[in-house]
Amino acid sequence: MTLRSASPSEPSREMLPNEAAVVEPREKTVYRPAVPIFMYHQVTPRPLPRFRKYAVTPEAFAAQMDALAREGYVPIGMDALLDHRAGKLPLPSRPVVLTFDDAYQDCLEYAVPILKARGFTAIFYIVAGLIGKTSRWLRAERGITLPIMDWAAVRELRAGGFDCGSHGMSHARLTELHPTACRTELVDSRRLLEDQLGQEVRHLAYPFGSYDQRVQALAGEAGYLSACSVRIGYSAPDDDLLALHRVPVNGEDRLNEFVSHLRWSFGGRRSKSAVLGGERRTRTEDSAEASPRMSVVIPTRERCDSVRRVLRALGRQTLPATEYEVVVSIDGSEDGTRELIEHFSAPFELRALWQPNLGRAAACNAGIFAARGDLVVLLDDDMEPSPEFLAAHARAHLEGTRLGVVGAAPVVTDEASTPVVEYIATSFRRHLEKLARPDHQIDVRDVYTGNFSIRREILLDVGLFDEDFQIYGNEDGELAIRLRAAGVQLLYSPDALAHQHYEKDFAALAHDKLAQGRTSVICAMRHPEAVPSLRIGTYRRGSRRWRWLRGVLLAMSRPLRFLPNWIIGYVHWLERQRAATLQLQYYFALDYFYWLGVQRGFHEVPEALTRIVL
Repeated sequence: MTLRSASPSEPSREMLPNEAAVVEPREKTVYRPAVPIFMYHQVTPRPLPRFRKYAVTPEAFAAQMDALAREGYVPIGMDALLDHRAGKLPLPSRPVVLTFDDAYQDCLEYAVPILKARGFTAIFYIVAGLIGKTSRWLRAERGITLPIMDWAAVRELRAGGFDCGSHGMSHARLTELHPTACRTELVDSRRLLEDQLGQEVRHLAYPFGSYDQRVQALAGEAGYLSACSVRIGYSAPDDDLLALHRVPVNGEDRLNEFVSHLRWSFGGRRSKSAVLGGERRTRTEDSAEASPRMSVVIPTRERCDSVRRVLRALGRQTLPATEYEVVVSIDGSEDGTRELIEHFSAPFELRALWQPNLGRAAACNAGIFAARGDLVVLLDDDMEPSPEFLAAHARAHLEGTRLGVVGAAPVVTDEASTPVVEYIATSFRRHLEKLARPDHQIDVRDVYTGNFSIRREILLDVGLFDEDFQIYGNEDGELAIRLRAAGVQLLYSPDALAHQHYEKDFAALAHDKLAQGRTSVICAMRHPEAVPSLRIGTYRRGSRRWRWLRGVLLAMSRPLRFLPNWIIGYVHWLERQRAATLQLQYYFALDYFYWLGVQRGFHEVPEALTRIVL
């Protein structure tokens, strides 16, 4: 949940509590430019349904390349990237690497002309033993085969200034091969390509992204200077050259999703407050350089004090600090949050991203893109995780690889809590009790991502949060629908405990319910088949008397524009009177505001009236 601070906080140096006195390591701010290495497969006007995820249409590809040019990005070759990493060559201010796996014939016909027209370079990773044949590995994987370039086409590529790397001899999973067979795949493919092209081949992409330390060692012995993995993320200066991160381009991605990849690699368009050329990473001298096991992503807006509280709690985790990093994704805040991160002394690696105010969904996506851990923990800024929080999330994922884990998030109350906070705490406690029942099957309405963990590759595979959800509500449920459709099992872990500090008054809560109703229409438009399982599908439930009264209130809300504010004022009056029926009045009032939001959502999206049946 997004909460607002009463006043901006002045930047100050924070110390995490420790039981024993320690010598504080000297802190420094490291500037970390990261280069996006985009991974394409096929560019074709006729994507096969079973390969649609990996196929981009020529129109979409041209639009993506135009976006690169428009945003000032310069495609570079893999040699240039390696020379820069070795300190031999400066890079353009916004470099990007374009890679194509498998060397499909369609890429020569459709991708290459688009690249040439814009003066762009790229590298094509070629399955050397299947040149002029078809992608026979896809027959077993997806029941299809696609034509691969012949030698004449590969030579044409090389003569046109494009680089050619190895993708093995047969597109085999290298980790499953005997060392001798693996060495043959690596050595023979390189040798064959060099013989045919008359030039040295220095770069490799692991077929299926299948590699381990043994395969990496064999690749180095075979003479490769770089190897691309399918580990998703930007390639930072300390990226392993024989396991480079890449950003996959999904054939179903919209253009704004592609542009968002660019935005978060270099901090976005130039503005007075954006961090350009990379991200700010605060670390101590003795922090580990290896990629962390987990990434905690905290989206935040104007909540500097809350961010300070959650960072302190994350510093008290029982999980070793080398096992996790924290990425604070700042959604347009100008309240000192960036300065807090820069000066915060933490035992874990801490990074901050900044974007204009684009909403929680976009902030979450930015953090997920920047994350380096295999497991992502999404944590709202109003949460205070218990010491076992991260360890519990990690344990929950030992049960399987395609899991989404919802953690417990009880609302904190005390003697000073307002009636509306007590109402929210009671409602949420009942929700958590329902989730904890052994016979309860978690549904999409049960999912909240303010305390949620999932493997990063799954999030990227399903397309992350829908950034059209720019106001409060339903980005969680819409993502949960896609996760369920992708075969992800949703679980509840009461041990992954983070206490929620809820600070809104009734007026702010009513505003959230209104926004939630509006975004329910967007969600239902995206997934009309899921309407029965969403709250928007419950319009005809409840007592007949309340449904009649609610209908009257909704009908009166258009001509009587003061009515919503009058109801807020009436509830505030009940709060001051400590009315015995206050809890019940909260329920009715919030239900009204939700359906008022739905009504406005239908007005904003007229076609929803014919597509959504309540």
